[in-house]
Amino acid sequence: MEYHNEQERYIAILEASLPYVAPQSRFDKTSSYGKYYHMVLLCKNHTGYQNLIKLVSKGFTEGFYTKPRIDDELLAEYHEGLVCLSACLAGEIPQKLLDGDYAGAKSKAEFYRDIFGSENFFIELQDHGIEEQKRIIPSLIKLAREIGVDIVATNDCHYIEKQDSTVHNILLCIQTNRTVNDSDRMEFKTSEFYLKTEDEIELLRQSNLLVGKTLAEVAKLVKPGVTTRELDKVAEEFIRDHGAIPTFKGFPNQYGEPFPASLCTSVNDQVVHGIPNDIVLKDGDIVSVDCGTYMNGFCGDSAYTFCVGEVDEEVRNLLKVTKEALYIGIQNAVQGKRIGDIGYAIQQYCESHSYGVVREFVGHGIGKEMHEDPQVPNYGKRGYGPLMKRGLCIAIEPMITLGDRQVIMERDGWTVRTRDRKCAAHFEHTVAVGAGEADILSSFKFIEEVLGDKAI
Repeated sequence: MEYHNEQERYIAILEASLPYVAPQSRFDKTSSYGKYYHMVLLCKNHTGYQNLIKLVSKGFTEGFYTKPRIDDELLAEYHEGLVCLSACLAGEIPQKLLDGDYAGAKSKAEFYRDIFGSENFFIELQDHGIEEQKRIIPSLIKLAREIGVDIVATNDCHYIEKQDSTVHNILLCIQTNRTVNDSDRMEFKTSEFYLKTEDEIELLRQSNLLVGKTLAEVAKLVKPGVTTRELDKVAEEFIRDHGAIPTFKGFPNQYGEPFPASLCTSVNDQVVHGIPNDIVLKDGDIVSVDCGTYMNGFCGDSAYTFCVGEVDEEVRNLLKVTKEALYIGIQNAVQGKRIGDIGYAIQQYCESHSYGVVREFVGHGIGKEMHEDPQVPNYGKRGYGPLMKRGLCIAIEPMITLGDRQVIMERDGWTVRTRDRKCAAHFEHTVAVGAGEADILSSFKFIEEVLGDKAI
């Protein structure tokens, strides 16, 4: 791999540490004091690498008491060149939230923000179906917004395949000198820390093909004079008639009410999450239709931007480039590459046409839940981000603007539109990462059979 500078090299090799942090001083070693917290530290340059070594070393030489521990004093002294994540449920901030101490969690987050800088401290979100995780996610999001730091979605992956969860539990028992019958032993409360099997991928394919067929039903109706509410009604009936559930309807929202419809219908300058309504589509409009289904225990997700009547060539070209960018991104969804390779390919292609690439909304992992780890941005750097392995299932969805990439959210708490009011396009496929090439689980074939030569 070629690196352009030292910073890139140190990030690329992922020098990282998961240290234990003493809640008071690393020198406090009383028998009544055994609590400690997790923290994630990443080095971003040579200085960070040196400081990471110093922290780990002092954790053993000065802070060892049942575990090698560091403290706030050491973090303040050796923070330069490091990126800090708030960690999993065992981190101090999540622990305080679980204890109902929001003020304490916020105070600690502000402390880390001030030490590392707002650009180097991130609030970490994880969702493995664990009730405690789901309970604190809204508070973590609120906290991050209040103190002005970014959020990262991570995956606490401890094994490759779902069936490995049993062996993993046994190994934990060996490590902790317990048996599987001990009720108070250390264990993972879910078995969702794995890559999808071939059978599961086939179930995902069925849900995603239904999405494609639903969008084809929508394609039959898209024309001047129709309303997006009419499109939504037809889609919901079609999904339910095929034994599935529209996953978008009732989807929760930390900003307000759950999503009220089965489709997201985003017209013209609306980027994503437009709510179907009674406004009539006009000749020359475009409408991005995002659809999700849940069937046989797995989710489907795909989106297509339709032309309403005769559309300006400038806008039609935006749609064409966005769709092409989707497939360029998919070409990079292969084992051994990184998530950043997908975003880099999409970004470079779209920006070469002078289009804006939306940063605030991204693709995502998909499986039994609609939104799983990892996040899949439509921008990035080659060689950066999580390493992709065969069986990882992700939704890739470029959201591209005709003008400036900046977006704003409407008062409904859902609809996102371009700040400059210029048009935006949205195309999405769900894919399974492959060894040589990605397996596209959703399909535009049914849509294009309906549209014929009017397809993008």
